[in-house]
Amino acid sequence: LENDITIRDNFYSCFQITGKNSVNIDCQGHAIRRNNNEGSYHSPPIGVIIYDSTNIIIENCRFIGLNSGIIVSNINGINRNIILRGNNFTSVNTGIDMRNTIDYTIENNIMSINRMPEEGVATAGIIIADFITNQASQGMIRGNIINGGYNGIIINSEKLTPVNQRQVTISNNRICGNTIDFNCMESPVDYNYRGFGGTLSGNRNSFGGQPGKIARCSTAPNTRWPILNTNYRACPQ
Repeated sequence: LENDITIRDNFYSCFQITGKNSVNIDCQGHAIRRNNNEGSYHSPPIGVIIYDSTNIIIENCRFIGLNSGIIVSNINGINRNIILRGNNFTSVNTGIDMRNTIDYTIENNIMSINRMPEEGVATAGIIIADFITNQASQGMIRGNIINGGYNGIIINSEKLTPVNQRQVTISNNRICGNTIDFNCMESPVDYNYRGFGGTLSGNRNSFGGQPGKIARCSTAPNTRWPILNTNYRACPQ
């Protein structure tokens, strides 16, 4: 981008990438913003939507006042090799919503002042969900800063493939000051833990604090993730 873009509410999204290969959107620090950033989760606009595409990079963008900054989903196919890096999300309901994607990297993004959920919708800095079955995958979430929202990271493991096929590495993130910093959606209300059908790994994260609840996943028999002082340290109070 060479200039900021302001989206009117009657537009669903600013960019839509469907069935493409090798697309790079570099905003060079410019903003994609809503004309009026007061509104509900269920109304447009969205910054970037990616469907059924391969080798996509979205970088150096500022998303302001949107319902979702970036959504990666599918219509008839899958997404592969998606890189989302160096973006800034302010006053959004959800920063990155990643679904049905094989091999992705989410790195060095900053997400702040995410809105609270409306009408029971789970809002978050990053959502990883609806995994493709029978597809091996590597996911990397690293170097992100998420604060001031309801959920920091949501992992929805309901459709995950067997442990040896799906791996998600979460490292060097600072996720503090959210109502729930790390949320495995398989976890019951008491924030204990439930099953996760893949492998979660990584360390040098900061989670938890005030309020900073953590809803852990179980990643293998008798193993929980994350573990305090192994995979993460508590955020400073």
